[in-house]
Amino acid sequence: MSESSAQLVAEVVVPDLGKTIDFLTALGFRVERVDGTFVVLRWDDSYLFVAENAGAMTTARWINIRVIVPDVDAMWLKATQLGHTVTMIGDRTYGLRDFIVAGPGGVEIRFAQVI
Repeated sequence: MSESSAQLVAEVVVPDLGKTIDFLTALGFRVERVDGTFVVLRWDDSYLFVAENAGAMTTARWINIRVIVPDVDAMWLKATQLGHTVTMIGDRTYGLRDFIVAGPGGVEIRFAQVI
């Protein structure tokens, strides 16, 4: 599936595209394409679009992007070793073990594993 035909792709707008690309690629996202102030990233078969706008809000947006991984504890360790702010990892009543990692520009990624 190409980015132009992908359904329900989230796009976030951040004030500093470079910092956000560094944050996301360090966690395992792959850069698919950069076009000036816009980047297409991938996690497996899923896309994430990020655009830059110097006036973008940087506070938490009450939204996070969930990424299902085979070993959430390994991702938690990676995120903490990278020095990112993370929430407590735990088993949830909705059937996932997960945590949230906060990135620059208000971007939050929720890494989860089905339990």
